[in-house]
Amino acid sequence: MALGHNTTCILDGNDMVRCWGVEVPEQYKSVSFVSIEADGDTVCDVLTTNFSVVCLGNERFHQGQLVYNDTMPSACVTKGNCSCDFIVGSGTLCGNSDVNGGEELIVCQPCKLALNASRLVVGNGISNNAAAPSSGDAGKKRKLFEVALGVAGVGVAVLAVAGLAFYLGAKGTIRNVCCLQVGP
Repeated sequence: MALGHNTTCILDGNDMVRCWGVEVPEQYKSVSFVSIEADGDTVCDVLTTNFSVVCLGNERFHQGQLVYNDTMPSACVTKGNCSCDFIVGSGTLCGNSDVNGGEELIVCQPCKLALNASRLVVGNGISNNAAAPSSGDAGKKRKLFEVALGVAGVGVAVLAVAGLAFYLGAKGTIRNVCCLQVGP
């Protein structure tokens, strides 16, 4: 997920970019991406096919301008060090190393997070189709207001009693009330 200024973009389950607040150009709507980042009103993605960086948003990148070719999407490691899988073809960017016993260096694929889409709510607050608050919401708000008003009333009463006790104590009306002596 990438959050920018009035812009939210995600990589869906097929690694395709979906955005709210910035239009994804037609040529990138069915293309797979490795990663996605946002800054301000610009969103940049790394293509899975050739590791090129494409940026969207902002007048400068309106049509999804190609910024860099053959970009490293992450650090190179040996195949055995990937927690999930590796990005196919990333070895061409890393090369081989005799230091690691000849094992090919690659870039790890980010692990997929299993999301329960039925529990996700995504909104930007500007939808014309937003549902009106139900009568249950109005009842909850009224009950919350009544509770808050009651708490405030109790607070005022406690302050009034404390003020009266302080006033009477200062006048000398209340003396030795708290402590009765028993015995001679």
